Amino acid sequence: MKKSKKIFKINNSAKKVIDLLDNVNTVGDVINKIAINYGISLKEARIKCNRLFTELLNNDIVGIANSTGSIPRLDPTFGRST
Repeated sequence: MKKSKKIFKINNSAKKVIDLLDNVNTVGDVINKIAINYGISLKEARIKCNRLFTELLNNDIVGIANSTGSIPRLDPTFGRST
């Protein structure tokens, strides 16, 4: 079976978020840094990051490894305020 290659065009803001996904920063760290760097609220940063992370995960560009090494899907409630 041959996997097809996909090419995605991203803007500079998305690239900055992806650059923060470095196995050092947590998702919370990324959201905090985006809020500070762009002068937006944590809620707005969470919403924007959630959209980007969901798109990256759904297109198999990134994954989230847990302690067992498996990559679960993002919880659909991630980023929603309670």
